Amino acid sequence: MKAFCAAIAILASLWPFALALAAEAPGQGATWTLVNPTGREYRDEPVRLKLPLPADIAPERYTVKQDGKEIPYQIEKLDGPTAAWIAVTLGATQTHTYAIEPGKAARCEPKVAVRQQGDCIEMDSGPLAVRLPVRSGAGGGIASPIAQVRLPNGAWVGKGFWHTQRRLTNFTAQVVGDGTVMGKARLHYDFEGKGGLLDQTPSFYRMDISLHPGKAHLVIEESYAM
Repeated sequence: MKAFCAAIAILASLWPFALALAAEAPGQGATWTLVNPTGREYRDEPVRLKLPLPADIAPERYTVKQDGKEIPYQIEKLDGPTAAWIAVTLGATQTHTYAIEPGKAARCEPKVAVRQQGDCIEMDSGPLAVRLPVRSGAGGGIASPIAQVRLPNGAWVGKGFWHTQRRLTNFTAQVVGDGTVMGKARLHYDFEGKGGLLDQTPSFYRMDISLHPGKAHLVIEESYAM
């Protein structure tokens, strides 16, 4: 059984974005129109681009256009198909139309600062900053997924620990979102033995941690077999 405890409060986020989406058929010159029917305004909301992506998509080869003007985008390669993320600002009832075109994307300032500070990955949105471990704990211990958070007064606080009888066999920490649109990291723990519904899956725990521009909360996704 897995368990970890952290002496910090983190708000889980239910996605606040309700959007009507429409896309043309895949092919050369395909476009995608994003509609905001909510009557609310949104700023720098990360949205997955719902367009067919070229197999070699990268900022060095392609640009993303919003209503004909280039905007930054961020590539994510995890478990499923490659994803392209954009930061969307929408007024009430406003729409934007997107397209992918050949060309080298212009350099831009990241919307979330992502950097390695000593033994931690640090992500900073302005209102919130978080530190995540990059290696397992000292003396064979297991590093807590959330090392520290920064309070509004600038103080770094927090302490966490694991409670499990399983021995950690491997730990990795990977930045999967460089902050162009959002900061995102994946922490993966492998443990001895097997778990899951029928105890047939090699035991693991994985946490994806995202920090969005200007937000004061983390988006946390977990999966495990313990």
